[in-house]
Amino acid sequence: MRKFSAASPHSCHEQPSITFLAFHGNASNIANHAPTYEFLRDTPANILAVEYRGYGHSGGKPSEGGFYLDAEAAYQFLVSKKRIEPKSIVSFGQSLATAVAADLAAHHKVGGLILEAPLPSASRAARKIFWFLPGLSLLVHSQFDTISKLRHITSPILVVHCTQDPVLPFQFGQEVYNAAPSPKRFPRIDGECHEESSLIAPERYRAALQEFLRSLDQPE
Repeated sequence: MRKFSAASPHSCHEQPSITFLAFHGNASNIANHAPTYEFLRDTPANILAVEYRGYGHSGGKPSEGGFYLDAEAAYQFLVSKKRIEPKSIVSFGQSLATAVAADLAAHHKVGGLILEAPLPSASRAARKIFWFLPGLSLLVHSQFDTISKLRHITSPILVVHCTQDPVLPFQFGQEVYNAAPSPKRFPRIDGECHEESSLIAPERYRAALQEFLRSLDQPE
C-alpha cells in the first residue's frame, strides 16, 4: 500500500489556490523532508507528499515503473477523490524524483512543474558521478530520463539547483534547464546543498517560487 501525507496551510482565512504533489529523492522518506513540505505549505498551499513503494512504511519493492504508478495514483486521488482542478496542481520533484515529477507532467495536465536538484538521466549520472549515488541497485537497471520527458511537457517549468551540490552537480541543473521548453525559469541557489535549497536560502527560494506561481495564470 502506498502512503500519502497531506498538509494544509496554517491559516484558514485564505483558501490555497495551489496544491503541490511532492516527490522526494532517493534514499529518503517523507519524514526526512518535513521541513521542505512546511516551506511549501507556507506559500500558502496544500501538499500531498508521496511515499513510494518500498520506502518508509509503504510496502512493495522500489522500481522506476512502480514510482510512476505511485505518482499516477496520487494524481488520480487529487483529481477524482478530492476534486482538485488539474491546473492548480504543481508537480514537485527533488533529485532522482525529478524524473517522476516530469513523467507525471508529461502524461497529465498540471499547472506547473518544479525540478529541484534535477537528474538529467541515470545514464548521464553514470558517466559523471554514478559511484557516489545511493541506491545503485535501483538506478543500474533504470532510465530515470528526466530530459527525454521534457519534450512532452507544456506546463511552465521551474528548475532550482544549489551551485555547490555535493551529489548532483549544478551542471546537471543547467543541462535540464537548457533542455526544457519555455516558459521556464532557473533561479540558482548559492551555497552547498542537495535537496535543502529552501532551508539554506529560504528568502531567495520563496521569492522565486512565488514569482513562478504568479506566472502560471499569465502568458509569458
